[in-house]
Amino acid sequence: MAKPVFIIGGSHHNTLGVIRAFGEKGLSSNIVLFISSDDKTVSKSRYISRKRLYFFEHEQQLPQMLLKAAQDFEEKPVIICCGDSFIATVDKAGELLSKYFHIPHGHGTSAINVFLDKDRQRKLASEIGLKMARSYDPDKTDLNDIDYPCIVKPENSTMGSKDDIAVCKSITDLRDYINSKTDRQIIIEKYIDKASEFQLIGCSLAQKIIIPGYTDIIRQPENTNTGYLKYSPIDDGFISKNLLDKVNQFIRKIGYVGLFSVEFMRGKDGVDYFLEINMRNDGNAYCVTTAGVNLPYLWYKYADDSETEITEQTTFTRPVYWLPEADLKSIKTIGPAKWISQWLAADSHAYASLHDPMPFVHYFYRLIERHLKKK
Repeated sequence: MAKPVFIIGGSHHNTLGVIRAFGEKGLSSNIVLFISSDDKTVSKSRYISRKRLYFFEHEQQLPQMLLKAAQDFEEKPVIICCGDSFIATVDKAGELLSKYFHIPHGHGTSAINVFLDKDRQRKLASEIGLKMARSYDPDKTDLNDIDYPCIVKPENSTMGSKDDIAVCKSITDLRDYINSKTDRQIIIEKYIDKASEFQLIGCSLAQKIIIPGYTDIIRQPENTNTGYLKYSPIDDGFISKNLLDKVNQFIRKIGYVGLFSVEFMRGKDGVDYFLEINMRNDGNAYCVTTAGVNLPYLWYKYADDSETEITEQTTFTRPVYWLPEADLKSIKTIGPAKWISQWLAADSHAYASLHDPMPFVHYFYRLIERHLKKK
């Protein structure tokens, strides 16, 4: 049998997208899933065998669980992480795990953890020449000297969630935020008047860095980029060659190999501002699979083969639309008729799939259950 792939994630569409990427390739029997909760959403995918399904409560359990499960296979498994805390745990134990697995990694020990720190990301981005919004050191800056509105977020991706990102319109808002987050290091940045927000979702291999296209978020929920989006080919003219060259240089400086996404905001001033890099599978990445480029499979196939020429599809020509169920809230603003027409016209969704229906059934059931509990 072909080498196994160990997928680590929560019961979330990020994890489900990776599962489907392999299932649609006919590799469902190679999937071993490590999941942090079982609400019957992701684990009910038709591509998952209950015999190769492991639950864990704490990330600290992962290294030993992975090592134990690997004993059932002759070939080294490939690891794919679907969240910052999971890649942080794998990277921390990288010296041990790399003997038995093909894992995402950077230059040196725990290099990924080093660059999960957004301040380190910003410093490297500045060295490369990527543009960023003006930042303020919360320990050294008089809050009266900050140009409001500003945006505040956790310094480290593993120490907070998208819900911890806030726009502060005044010094009072900022003080309230700081007082509520006394246990976390934060970053304060000037708020940029945004024209659009986009991601470069890709896979870094020894042979090359593959970035097939970019997401353009059409309808964005607060504090997240998991919204209705259009995914377009990288060579359609929206992304400059200069920006792509800098992103490639950024990734090579870290020495990172594995799945990734790099997030940018285009201001109304026409400048592309670097936001962050995610060194793991991105939550929106299934749109890339839908477009015909299977990034998880590319990482799986070439993680242990740095010499072979890449023969799989790495480009596409037709834009695709991805509409996640999280966008349901937009019905109130755009109306049910328009939303349903967009839903039906979308090329893929976060949970709904005719080929793999049970995750959506359980997602919808839990949605109704939560709604009834609120009444």
